[in-house]
Amino acid sequence: MFSSMVGPGIFITTGYILHQVPNPNIVLLAWILGGFLAVAGAMSYAKSASLFPYAGGDYVYLKEAYSPIVAFASGWLSLSINFSASISLSALAFSKSFFSLINPSWDIYFLKFRF
Repeated sequence: MFSSMVGPGIFITTGYILHQVPNPNIVLLAWILGGFLAVAGAMSYAKSASLFPYAGGDYVYLKEAYSPIVAFASGWLSLSINFSASISLSALAFSKSFFSLINPSWDIYFLKFRF
């Protein structure tokens, strides 16, 4: 859960946000508030895990709260969309940072495949 919330975004977006927001204290406050929201989400997962101590995570919680169909759909959507999107965006962020160290004139969009 933590890697899905934070991931490389904290390193990538901070510069863009600082460029748009005139006061860096506002950006720091936003990150702190986001941290509190992440802790609240972690606490709700901890409470759900203590109520339903079974293997399966989100599937178990959604099955108990709604129905097995909703839990099944959520699992497949997470697998097919969420996980693949987060992995590909992390790879894009890493490659952009890595190639800017090798040669700053390279554009990462020039290096990606075109389909």
